[in-house]
Amino acid sequence: MIISQEEWLDKSSREAVVIVSGKGFYVAAFCQPYTYSVGDRLDEPLHLLDARGFIRTDASPLKIERHNKGLAHDFCAVLNDCEKKTFCVGGIIVEVDADIPADLQSGDRVEFSCSRVDLW
Repeated sequence: MIISQEEWLDKSSREAVVIVSGKGFYVAAFCQPYTYSVGDRLDEPLHLLDARGFIRTDASPLKIERHNKGLAHDFCAVLNDCEKKTFCVGGIIVEVDADIPADLQSGDRVEFSCSRVDLW
């Protein structure tokens, strides 16, 4: 994952919205304090707040869809690790803050949404 764009919300408090890219997918994330630069590589997962609506699917393509210009997104991702609650879409790795259904297994393709994506 790489920071491909940055938009300062408030430089004095180091708040920014960044676009993180990976293997053809993009996600907008809030970051505070923003201490990165465009081109920086990220090794830790992005954090999804208020993740909900987890549904296993076989038919949907992998996707990340941003709601308008906000920080809410819809995902169709592969469940990487049930215990860590991490998902992968292309090169984007995200971690959810919610319980996931017990019947989901690593490798499952899952649709869900979140109210915000954060870069810590």
